[in-house]
Amino acid sequence: MRAYALEAEQMAHRELGLTLNYAEDSLQHVNLLLSARLVNGPIIEPSLDKSEEEAMWQFCKVIGGYFGEVVIRNIGGTWLTDVAADRCLSS
Repeated sequence: MRAYALEAEQMAHRELGLTLNYAEDSLQHVNLLLSARLVNGPIIEPSLDKSEEEAMWQFCKVIGGYFGEVVIRNIGGTWLTDVAADRCLSS
């Protein structure tokens, strides 16, 4: 998940010229990334083709990875990974 968080840093810089620093207030920048994805309205899953669906899933993991890293770095916790299910949890 840390790799996804790093990808979020790169995405924020590339797409919006923003710096994500894992501070709590950096989540405002994440909100801008989310808003940019919705500029054309809500995303309706049945309207996505397979590659768009995969890109959206990747985006969700990137945002989730960054959010989790902010929580871990500011409040504490660790990542728990369920490799078989391709899921990660922070605790």
